[in-house]
Amino acid sequence: MPRDNTKYQFNGQIYGKGQLVLAVMTKYIEERSPTFKELVDVFGKPEVGTTECVISLATFEEKLAVSDDVLRRYFKNDSQKLRTKDGVEVLVNSQWGIGNIRNFVSYSKKLGFEVLAVVDGETLLERFSRYKDNPDMEWIVPYRECCNEVAKHKISSKDDLEESFILKIWKHVDAGFANVSPGFLSEDEYTKLFSELSGITVKILESPTSKTLEEVYTWAKKSKSEGNFNSIKWGVIHRVFAAADPIKLTTVLNEEHIKKLAKALKSKFDVQVSMNGNWLEKNINLKTSLANVGIVDDDPFIVNTFIWQLYIDLVVNEQEKQVQGISEGQDSFYESESSATGLCLARNIIFYGPPGTGKTFKLQKLLKNNYSAPNTIIDESLWLNQQVEKLSWFEVVLLILIDIGGENGVSDITKHKFFLAKLQVNGRESNFAQTAWAALQTHTIADSKTVKYDKRTEPLVFDKTQKSQWFIVEDKNEQLSEYVSKLEFLNKGPTKVETVKRYEFVTFHQSYGYEEFVEGLRPETNDNGDISYSVKPGVFKRISKLAKADPEHRYAIVIDEINRGNISKVFGELISLIEVDKRTGTENALFVTLPYSGELFSVPANLDIIGSMNTADRSLTHIDVALRRRFEFKELRTDYSLLANNVEGVNVRRMLFAMNQRIELLLDREHIIGHALLMKIKSVDELSNQFKTAILPLLEEYFFEDWEKISQVLNNNGMIQEQENARSIWLGSKDEYAAKVYSVNQESLKSLEAYTNIYAGINDLAFSLCDEAGK
Repeated sequence: MPRDNTKYQFNGQIYGKGQLVLAVMTKYIEERSPTFKELVDVFGKPEVGTTECVISLATFEEKLAVSDDVLRRYFKNDSQKLRTKDGVEVLVNSQWGIGNIRNFVSYSKKLGFEVLAVVDGETLLERFSRYKDNPDMEWIVPYRECCNEVAKHKISSKDDLEESFILKIWKHVDAGFANVSPGFLSEDEYTKLFSELSGITVKILESPTSKTLEEVYTWAKKSKSEGNFNSIKWGVIHRVFAAADPIKLTTVLNEEHIKKLAKALKSKFDVQVSMNGNWLEKNINLKTSLANVGIVDDDPFIVNTFIWQLYIDLVVNEQEKQVQGISEGQDSFYESESSATGLCLARNIIFYGPPGTGKTFKLQKLLKNNYSAPNTIIDESLWLNQQVEKLSWFEVVLLILIDIGGENGVSDITKHKFFLAKLQVNGRESNFAQTAWAALQTHTIADSKTVKYDKRTEPLVFDKTQKSQWFIVEDKNEQLSEYVSKLEFLNKGPTKVETVKRYEFVTFHQSYGYEEFVEGLRPETNDNGDISYSVKPGVFKRISKLAKADPEHRYAIVIDEINRGNISKVFGELISLIEVDKRTGTENALFVTLPYSGELFSVPANLDIIGSMNTADRSLTHIDVALRRRFEFKELRTDYSLLANNVEGVNVRRMLFAMNQRIELLLDREHIIGHALLMKIKSVDELSNQFKTAILPLLEEYFFEDWEKISQVLNNNGMIQEQENARSIWLGSKDEYAAKVYSVNQESLKSLEAYTNIYAGINDLAFSLCDEAGK
């Protein structure tokens, strides 16, 4: 089965994941001679990646007596067994995935061991040579067996094909060599298509060509129109072709995946791959181009598995790096793209997925790691910028006059550090004096003899001498006590260690508008009850100003529920400015004049826009097209590895996986249930409470109280029961048009069997995806 096969360098050798762990453990025991207890104390912590990194041979034998599943979880050959200082024989865990091997590598470094990931720094041929030295035989063996079995059937007629063979290559999730989840045939689809599959299979095996593929496409589209396919399973069709001709075709079953791999090969190794034709032709082009640069071997399965590994390394892992970069603060995330001017381009990204898939957690982690600086005394100039951004021009001028004291000209005011900081935050480069004059005149006392200005606004505290020197009227000083305190605060500057936040967080809703987001008029009332209006910046404009004034750091605005807002209403003319290549300082930078303030405005290049959306609330397909074009989209799905596989006998992981598969079939993939709802379950009582308060109400909402479908999702486990004789009892007769009455069986909610029945009777192979996630 395809898997990530990143290698690691340790002690001068290259290892796969499990072999790396064995090598580190061997070295640790050789160098430090721990007792078994000491070894377990060091490597039995959750931060290692698993609490059972190592077990004693005695414990292994106890586990083996319960289940032979333990056989494949540990290195058990005599040469792989280790012995501690006190003579205990130990076995090392051999099952490591992408997530927990990273934990182990990090932990090993803390122990003083140097472990290096080996991905870059190699030519394509060097990569291939290394792979041939240690190919993925766990995948190659079943892959070869499946293709050999297919080859034996090439001379068969459709009547000679066994049902088990058809089932394997068309219905099984991985068929021994290529996983098509989640796009596998449902039971209903397989049943409807079964009578035709033998003939289609013979056609493919006889001639796995581009012409045959087009004929099969035509058949599939016709079957879809007749209702035999819920949706055409392109990956399943491609897998049959791949098994029929492994010499020409790889296991990259998705046409988009081939395109992405071809693009990566071009950019990283300058390998040109033609993307003309259908999936089969693109696949042949891919293998041909790689063969032209030396990626050839007598064993096509080694070549094909290596090509899949290239896809993992060059496409999947690179995408993971980008997402981790935005969530873990890796510099490479921002270095990955630059504008023609050398600026790091901004990121516009939306995390989307069903409820409970970790969107909020992802955002919180992102903000903490990428846009916050804990335990920091902030730079004084940056701190001052943040403070004056919150102040109006009147307040800035007032604080300056309090600070300077006496009578001062406008030129004295515009040279003050408060005024200069406000100019920097607002991006002002001209009309400084006019700005100061406007603030002074607007708040001049009514009986001034030197200022003739009609549009005054409370508070009225300024006046001007005949020589144009401005001052604060003495009898107004009592009104200004709060500003005196504010001045003391500003002059004191940043003094305490704190977490510096360089982000804003907002939530869109139906009534959220341009005025809240960009800028708008806000009413103000003076002591006399008179109302006046002034332009106030919205959250996006404020964070943009801060980002522009601090180009050395990255800023972000996080928009929760971004799909719930009216995008054209909220963004207005800024929808074009948020494009990453239209930001300030880029070659194609755009500016607009804001309608209320009249300011010339552009979005800075160091401001990232990050959104989240719940697909169960509103489908991704309904997103504003203008928004879709300007954002990357990262889907978050249920992570079954975070769920327990044994809670008092209930495999919560399989239970939720089974429910979600049925929800996808009965409704759609956007309404599955996320892992967050069941992550903290420790007992059946807790599971019962979660079903009562969260799971069942969510299903009611999803299916509009269609209790029969809800019961189907639960595998008719008895939680949903129909009230017997409800029609005759309450209507006096058996009215055939009356609705059925259902209720939740409260006793069933407390029953362990009710939960195990949700996934009972399902072939173990169907759970391979969620079981693998837990390793």
